[in-house]
Amino acid sequence: AILGIEVQAHQVALCMAGLKMARLSHQPEHWALRANIINEVSLRMNYTYALVYGDDSYSGDQGRRRRNLSFRSNIHEVSLIVEYSPYNFAKVLGRGSGLLDFYVFGGYGLFRFNPKAKLDNMWYELQPLSTEGQGVTNNSKPYQLTHTIVLVGFGWRKSWKNKWVIGLEFSFRRSFTDYIDDVSGQYPDVEQLRATKGDVAAQLSDRNTDQKASPGKFRGNPENNDNYSLIQFSMSRKLGAKNLSERKLNQRRKGLSCPTF
Repeated sequence: AILGIEVQAHQVALCMAGLKMARLSHQPEHWALRANIINEVSLRMNYTYALVYGDDSYSGDQGRRRRNLSFRSNIHEVSLIVEYSPYNFAKVLGRGSGLLDFYVFGGYGLFRFNPKAKLDNMWYELQPLSTEGQGVTNNSKPYQLTHTIVLVGFGWRKSWKNKWVIGLEFSFRRSFTDYIDDVSGQYPDVEQLRATKGDVAAQLSDRNTDQKASPGKFRGNPENNDNYSLIQFSMSRKLGAKNLSERKLNQRRKGLSCPTF
């Protein structure tokens, strides 16, 4: 039975992407539809947009600064989440305190990304350029731009003026790709890449500030996938009854009246 529905919007978040370059982020947009199943369990459908980017020039590692790679990527994410509220503080603090919940959650979703890099004031999509020689200088295929993610996290929320809910949430996304930043494997034969994909591909593949990398040298770390996290401050509005038992109680009250004489 659905006990209540909330629509979440206008969440402010901080991305802490587990990428291999200096991490920065852009304020994302997040919309969610949440339905209570029972008092402790809810289902939530999310759509999240974020812009993540990184630049080796911000890194504290000298080798990465010499590598001199940079990127930005939009992330569009759709997910289905199960929430569990093991502890309802309102039961302890009293009804007048407002509904104060701690909850944990897990879920599964899809996200799409598209890394780009800037060269001579122009932004170029990196996946079609095969910057690591995918399909040009080696037998690997171009990486996919849509992948699955697994989400876990926890949060707090508090009822405000009966119809509103404010909350704070931390979530971690485990992805199954190492190419959100277009950096994973080895440097290709740049001249062969230039002959096939052009000068832009060759320049964006190897941007070392000193001598160019030799083919086969590691450009990234293929052992670790790219993961990202969000800290979200939210305000939601409830739609519908708070819960089924309260709805039934209100119906019974309406059906009862004092006898008249």
